[in-house]
Amino acid sequence: MEDEKLKSLHLKRNGWLSRKDNRQAGEFYGIPSAREREREAVIEDWVGEERRAEVFASFRPEPVAIGSVAASIVSSVSVQQISLLDSLKKDWESIVGAVNVKQCQPCAISGSLLRIEVYASTWLYILKSQSKIIQGRVEAYSNGAIKAVAFMAARANRKERGIFKN
Repeated sequence: MEDEKLKSLHLKRNGWLSRKDNRQAGEFYGIPSAREREREAVIEDWVGEERRAEVFASFRPEPVAIGSVAASIVSSVSVQQISLLDSLKKDWESIVGAVNVKQCQPCAISGSLLRIEVYASTWLYILKSQSKIIQGRVEAYSNGAIKAVAFMAARANRKERGIFKN
């Protein structure tokens, strides 16, 4: 009877037990948020500790083949955007200047938007105030392919790990 109650809740279809809350913060990925822990505690109280793992496993999304995931990612990436981003990274100093190149780098292109990582929050403010100038230079460099720029703070430990090169 309890199994029928659980199935009638459509938990699997609605992703009720998926752990999507903390996916935006990389270091917390896979750790349940407070809301997720609360949901899981309700089910554990309902079905008991001995059946907890079995019930949770039955409501998690089905595994997806890595080939289908890789194919969808590769098909969504434009070769022109990759080559444009690569050339922007190579010529970044000539675009933003010798001082600014040490504080930021282009990291992604989404459509006609260039995302630029900035290491320090003070430089984020400074570069945002120069965004019209940088946007104009990037637009000219890309022959109009990039129409907007967005500055974003880089994760704090990226420079120490050597990911942020400047």
